[in-house]
Amino acid sequence: MHFIVTLTAEGKKAVDADGLEKVFKIVSKVNTSNMVCFDPQGKIKKYATAEDIVSDFYDVRLDFYHKRKKHLVGELELVHERLSNQARFIQLIISRELVVSNRKRADVVAELRKRNFRPFPKVAKAHVAGDVDEAEQLGDEEDADAQPGADSDYDYLMSMAIYSLTAEKVAKLLEERDARQEELEALLQRTVQDLWRADLDAFMDKWEVRRRLSSLPFPPCRTGH
Repeated sequence: MHFIVTLTAEGKKAVDADGLEKVFKIVSKVNTSNMVCFDPQGKIKKYATAEDIVSDFYDVRLDFYHKRKKHLVGELELVHERLSNQARFIQLIISRELVVSNRKRADVVAELRKRNFRPFPKVAKAHVAGDVDEAEQLGDEEDADAQPGADSDYDYLMSMAIYSLTAEKVAKLLEERDARQEELEALLQRTVQDLWRADLDAFMDKWEVRRRLSSLPFPPCRTGH
C-alpha cells in the first residue's frame, strides 16, 4: 500500500526542522531501565540490557534455523522426486513400456506401484508444486477426503495433460529436477549459521536503502488548502 502525503508550507518547515519520523510520530523511544518479558522457558524475567535479551534467545533462534533447514531440505527432496517420477512416467509411455490408454485406472495404478513410483497423497503434497502446467494443477488440488494409499495418490501422474507426454516435456522436467538438485546440494553445504547470516545481510541491505532514502531532501511540496 502506498500513500501520497501533501504538505503545507508549515508542514514542510516542521519536517525540515524536526525530521519526518518525529513530525508523523512514527518513531518512539523505549525505556530500557525496566525491561521485563518472558524468557525462553516462558517465565517472567527482568533484563538489564537489550543485549541480554538477544543472548538469552540466541539458542532459541538457532534451534529454529535448524528446523527451517530441515524443512527446506525436505521440500526440495520431495519436489526433486516428484519431477523425477513425472519424467520417468512420460518416458515409459513414449517408449511404450507403460500403456495407459484403454485400461482401468486401478490397473494402471497397480502397475505404477509395482514400478516403485512414489505416491503423493494430496493431503500431504498440496505444498509441493514442482514445475507443472496450469492445466495439470487443476488435477492436483487438495482433497481433504483423500486417504493415503488411495488411487488419487498418483494423480500427479495420471492427471498430466496428453499434450505434455512429449520428449520436450521430459527435457523440461529433467532440467527442473537438476535445478532443484543443485539447490538441494547448495543448501546442504550451508550451515544454519550461514542461513542466519544471510538473513542478517539481507536485513542490513534493506536497512541501508531505507537509511539513504530517509536522508534525501524532500522534493518541493504542494501546498494544500
